[in-house]
Amino acid sequence: SRELRRGLATTLALIGVQGETTTLGGGITGGTWVSGVLHSLFKRANADETGQLWASLTDVLQLLAEAAPDIFLGAIETATDHPDTVLSQMFTDNQGDSLTSSSPHTGLLWALEVTAWSPAQFSQSINALARLSEIDPGGRLSNRPFNSLKDIFRPWLPQTLVSRTDRLEVLATLVQRYHDVGPR
Repeated sequence: SRELRRGLATTLALIGVQGETTTLGGGITGGTWVSGVLHSLFKRANADETGQLWASLTDVLQLLAEAAPDIFLGAIETATDHPDTVLSQMFTDNQGDSLTSSSPHTGLLWALEVTAWSPAQFSQSINALARLSEIDPGGRLSNRPFNSLKDIFRPWLPQTLVSRTDRLEVLATLVQRYHDVGPR
């Protein structure tokens, strides 16, 4: 059920946030255990050529990203290293009634926006959004990787805790590395 999935993801996030201060049975720390669980999950998601596992996680990706941001960002990096990435399957608009549409990619973007708040994960989060912007075919929803990048770098209300100087440094690198990233 949706509630059970959310409860499990919340538990992983809480244990992951406590990280090295919580010791589980056998002397293993909570952070190590959560990292192992999520490493296995994301490895399976990247191996699923249909992209359905990634898409099925969309509603809990924010929590999973908070639980182990380095594992989450590493999985995104691994997935986007392949030209035919399974993440491209997430950019599909699902039509609801006449006024609504949704897409699994929104959960992925929200998770990356969460990790971009942290100075420790900022650069890796920005690179992931830039890679996703390159594979984004566009669609009806305005929630796109490029728009997430714009929001994060907005000068008057940046969506990150990273200093202005560090943001500009990452932005300069982004411009050099990703020539084709732009609005579609």
